[in-house]
Amino acid sequence: MSGVAHPSLGEWLEYYLGEAPAGAASALDEHLFECAACEAQLDALRRTASAMVALVRRGAVASFATTALANRMSRDRLNVRTYVMEPGDTVACTVGHDDDFLLGRFVLPQGSYARVDVRVLDDAGQELMRMPDIAIDARSRHALMLIPARPTKGEGSAIWRYVFSTPEPGGDRELARYAMDHTALSEP
Repeated sequence: MSGVAHPSLGEWLEYYLGEAPAGAASALDEHLFECAACEAQLDALRRTASAMVALVRRGAVASFATTALANRMSRDRLNVRTYVMEPGDTVACTVGHDDDFLLGRFVLPQGSYARVDVRVLDDAGQELMRMPDIAIDARSRHALMLIPARPTKGEGSAIWRYVFSTPEPGGDRELARYAMDHTALSEP
């Protein structure tokens, strides 16, 4: 279909997750019937999402997630221990013997952001990990981080700090800090 604008990958992702607005979802449905290239792109997205879910379920990766994925895990009856954090909060957390995942639900400050990056620091302030351009739920102003419980069960007590920022021409602008004070799992 020459001359027709194809939906972006972001639009297909919203469609796949069931988060597209009703009017947009109808237009995307119609486009799928007419465009083999977009149908192939959506199929590739489905395969990628399925592979990612399998990795997360095996505890092979921690990642930021969408609300739809968190809801799906609940529907699949996975044990997800959830911690909700407002900017500046430090929450006491642990992982239970039956937990499959920990879910950090970070409430972001008011505002709109083109991009949000996260740095994970240990208690001494050393950067352990940097995650650029994370997924955020713009409607609820939440960022959801899924952490597989299996490897966490073997960790000792520690404080993990999360620094959320948005890139700007003069450098990163810090949005908020959060901390999880993790207590090691005691033996049953």
